[in-house]
Amino acid sequence: MPELSHVSPQSQASAATAWLVAAKKPVYPLYVGWYAGSGALAAGATALSLPFFLALASMKRSNPRTLRLGLPLLGPADTIFAAKLFGRASGAELFLVPRLTLALPATEAGEILAAHVLGGAVLGVGLLLHSHYGAPPHVGPDEQLARLRELNLVEVASLSFFLAWVFAARLTPAADPKMV
Repeated sequence: MPELSHVSPQSQASAATAWLVAAKKPVYPLYVGWYAGSGALAAGATALSLPFFLALASMKRSNPRTLRLGLPLLGPADTIFAAKLFGRASGAELFLVPRLTLALPATEAGEILAAHVLGGAVLGVGLLLHSHYGAPPHVGPDEQLARLRELNLVEVASLSFFLAWVFAARLTPAADPKMV
C-alpha cells in the first residue's frame, strides 16, 4: 500500500486525465448533436464509461498503480466502443493516438515492462479492429460524418495537448506544480 501522503507525479497526471475525460463525458453528446447535427443519442452511449473513469480518478491515493495502468486500458476500450458506434468515417479511432501514448508517461520506473505490454496490446487491438467494426448503429449523412470527424480531430488535438501539458508539468523537475 503506497504512503498516502505521497502521490507520484505520474499518478497525479493520470488522475487529472481521468477527471478531464470524466468531466467531458456528459457534454460530449450535446456538442456532437449541435455541431454534427445528429448522433447525440449514440454519443450518449459513450457515457457508459463515465463511472469507470470516475473510479480510476478516485484511486490516486488508495490504488495509484491501478489508476496508472488502468487508464491506458480504459481509454482505448472507450475509443473502440465509440468507433463501433460511429464507424471509421467518424474519426473516433483517432483517439487511440493520445490514449496509446498515455501508456508510457503514466507508468513509473518499475512498470516499464507493463507500459510496453499495454502499449503493444492497445496498438495491436487497434490495428486488428481497424477494418472489422462492421456497420455502425449510427450512420449519418456524409456531411454530418465529416463534421463529426472534424469535431473528433479537434478533441484528439485537445486531449493530446492536455496530456503533453499535464505530464510535462509534473515530470519535469523544474516545473512549478502550482501551474497545473
